[in-house]
Amino acid sequence: GSSLSVEAGALLEVQFSQILSDSPTETAAILVDGSNAQAEIVRSFIQGPNVIDVTPSAEAICVAHLNDCLVEGTSTDIVNGYGVRTVGSLTHLERTKVSVQPGVKAIRVNPTQLVKAGFSTLRLSYSEVPGDLEFDTTNLAASSLQLESSQHGALTVLPAPASLTIGYIEALTSGKTLEYDPTITGLTARNVQDAIDEIFFVGGGLPPFAAEQYAVLMEDLSLIHIS
Repeated sequence: GSSLSVEAGALLEVQFSQILSDSPTETAAILVDGSNAQAEIVRSFIQGPNVIDVTPSAEAICVAHLNDCLVEGTSTDIVNGYGVRTVGSLTHLERTKVSVQPGVKAIRVNPTQLVKAGFSTLRLSYSEVPGDLEFDTTNLAASSLQLESSQHGALTVLPAPASLTIGYIEALTSGKTLEYDPTITGLTARNVQDAIDEIFFVGGGLPPFAAEQYAVLMEDLSLIHIS
């Protein structure tokens, strides 16, 4: 059971709300499991032993988008507990914080290894996830992890990252998750951290490009900010 369940073809819209669950018998505070079900949650606080579960009950797509939310998991079950769980779905956390108890995975993607799970996509935008992430690619035909200006704990990919498309798998700091466009400068880096490292460590101190290009790069980096 769950506090809120989104059935097949339904759209759940929640704004400026508190969703609290302390029942140990509930699988999640919010369960998005109906075929083609969608959940849009904005500026809300959701708390429960396990909080958000986006798992379709049939071979279909579920979509969940959390914007400016606080997700708080109270479960101490380090084996099965989670803050957000998603299987065969599109899940987007935007400006959202996911907090869990020590040792519990903050986000688990495809932990059940369902055969029906055709693909899973997890996107973190401007979000804070102090806990760890686990992404299991077993039985997934396609999968994607998109990290955008977000911070998170350790990332574990199981059993191997061969079928997982990750933009920045090492995105453990804000610099790694800020996209950098090297069109003008000719750098090979695609994020801010790597661009700075390339400037100072390639070619004996500076990369082989003209002084005016270096000045343009410095100007570009000076304009980067996180809002």
